Amino acid sequence: MLRRVLISAAVVAMTLGLASAGHADSKSASQSTLESNKTRMRMFYDDIMNKKKLDVLNDYIDAGFVEHETAPGFTPDRDGTKKFFTMWFAAFPDLKVTVNQILAEGDLVATAVTFTGTQKGEFMGAPASGKVMTITGLDIVRIKDGKATEHWGASDHLTMMQQLGMMPH
Repeated sequence: MLRRVLISAAVVAMTLGLASAGHADSKSASQSTLESNKTRMRMFYDDIMNKKKLDVLNDYIDAGFVEHETAPGFTPDRDGTKKFFTMWFAAFPDLKVTVNQILAEGDLVATAVTFTGTQKGEFMGAPASGKVMTITGLDIVRIKDGKATEHWGASDHLTMMQQLGMMPH
């Protein structure tokens, strides 16, 4: 009888140990995905926004991408996003984006950023002002298989328009 209890206890302990190990593996795999998604976002800001390498945009953005912060005149998809970046970079050729904070939960990555650039070209109908703008923004991106599938964002457009002389302070 004691032998049967000890064997049962050993089986329970082994089962709990295996279940716990499986949970740890799943937790570590999940943590790995979160870190991978954050790394992808940092790479996106560096390659696309800072180095302006639009030729690799498709490496970062899925073909079925949906943009929820669409600028007037641009389609809410990957093609519209590429056209928006082309216009943005022509207006602010020295644009730099600094990642201030980055958080990940599930398949979402939230990033607080600072945009800085000199308006040297037309921007949304406004002629080049030669003025520098510095604004903050927040991006939330859904990532699947290493690519952005959706984006929500908010940036301080009012401050930017004031800094560029498009609106009074």
